[in-house]
Amino acid sequence: MNKKYEDIINISYPIPTLRHRMSMNDRAAQFSPFAALTGYSDDIEEKGRYVEKRPTLTEDDIILLNKRFGILEEKAGDRPRVFITRFIKDKKKSGGTLETKEYTVRKVDTIERILTTDKNERIPIDDVIFLDGEIYK
Repeated sequence: MNKKYEDIINISYPIPTLRHRMSMNDRAAQFSPFAALTGYSDDIEEKGRYVEKRPTLTEDDIILLNKRFGILEEKAGDRPRVFITRFIKDKKKSGGTLETKEYTVRKVDTIERILTTDKNERIPIDDVIFLDGEIYK
């Protein structure tokens, strides 16, 4: 029928000598779908992540917290175990999370405003929202 390309239709393809032929998997990978929106799902997940606002303490809450810090400072030499509720600021968003954990307090530094635990964890006093434990009963 069409004799226009008959002279080149049956010519053999030259085999490359300097490079290896690409495998079928590698050839197919060139045409596989790609993630056009790389990182988009991470952004959506970050936007949906819940953070809390820092609680506002009333005057009564502040007075109670200051009294409890005074007791803790007096008894720090006995290494009391207390429950500390603190606000941990989020690194990416405005807000953060509240965390309550039990600690053994070794030192209360009111000048640097740091609580030091028996595991050398340093907790900023300004992050503490509430103190509780046996020493307050």
